[in-house]
Amino acid sequence: MMQYLTSSCLFIMIILFCSGCSIQKMTSIPSQISNQKIDTTTTEHILGTGAWIFVEYADTECPYSKEYHLMLETLLPNYEGKIRWQYKHFPLNQHMKKAILEAEAVECAGAQEKFWEYLNLLYKKTPSNNELPQKDLLSFAKEIGLNEKEFETCTGNASYHNKVLSDLADAQKQGALGTPFSLLIDEQGTVVEIFDGLYSVKELEEIFKKYQ
Repeated sequence: MMQYLTSSCLFIMIILFCSGCSIQKMTSIPSQISNQKIDTTTTEHILGTGAWIFVEYADTECPYSKEYHLMLETLLPNYEGKIRWQYKHFPLNQHMKKAILEAEAVECAGAQEKFWEYLNLLYKKTPSNNELPQKDLLSFAKEIGLNEKEFETCTGNASYHNKVLSDLADAQKQGALGTPFSLLIDEQGTVVEIFDGLYSVKELEEIFKKYQ
């Protein structure tokens, strides 16, 4: 049975569970994950080229997600041509309202073709743990040159709410209990590595050596 060291992870119901930011690392791939295929035909929110896809599931208000994402910003460009980077939203229960709103804002920026620019800025500037003022979401849009009216309409209408919830459900399907949580999948959509918790640059580099 998998063991998790975070005290805030606790199953409570079938649909939603209480998840927490985690620094625990999983050392094996659960059979229900390793035996299933993941659709690799979508190019949604993917950077780079390569045979492998590193899928990051994260919560913009989780401090460990922030640390992990900022590290991936510097690490994954080194694997251009080998590993692609895909981002998916996984808002946790304790950050649910704010993290979902922020995820929707990121998607609205994506509608103006600035998904990664907005996402990276948000992670850079958020204090984490629900401390980011909501007004800053529009400030970020202004900072990267988005059409503010379109952005406000998009966020005000919660245009990407279902998309965010779909990502959340996908994370749960993959066995995620907290953030950060990531998968490395091959061209056939088979999970070859699972990263459950906060990994260092050195740890990821050692694992990625097998896929170069």
